[in-house]
Formats: sequence, C-alpha cells, structure tokens
Amino acid sequence: MSTTTLTTYYCQFCDMVANFFSTKTEELRQKRTHNSGIEQLKSMSDIQLKDIGLCRGDISAVARGEYVRPAKW
Repeated sequence: MSTTTLTTYYCQFCDMVANFFSTKTEELRQKRTHNSGIEQLKSMSDIQLKDIGLCRGDISAVARGEYVRPAKW
C-alpha cells in the first residue's frame, strides 16, 4: 500500500466523521428550535392563543405539523 492510498483513505474517513457530526449538530439545532417554539406556545395565555386562532389543545397538533385550521371559527 502506498502513502498516496493511505492518505486518500484517511481523508475519506475524516470526511465521513465530519459529515456525521455536522448532521448530528444540525439535528440538535432543529430540535432545539422546535422545542423552543412549543415552549413559547405553552407559555402564552389562553387569550393570546385565541388571538392567533389556537387553543391549548391544538399545541401538540401544531408541534407535529398536523394542525389544520377549521374553515369556520
């Protein structure tokens, strides 16, 4: 095995490790943002939630991305 081949494998391994940690870091950042949004909704009063067309029971559906606004309010 030549030095060139070893260096190529080493660089590919380093790239794989870097990509793994980049992906995990981005997933953690997205989860933190998601949880922050949920906490903001939970901290709102019932009147504030009503002003934006939600009730406290809708928060979990909003968090899952399944909330559909009713045609008539």
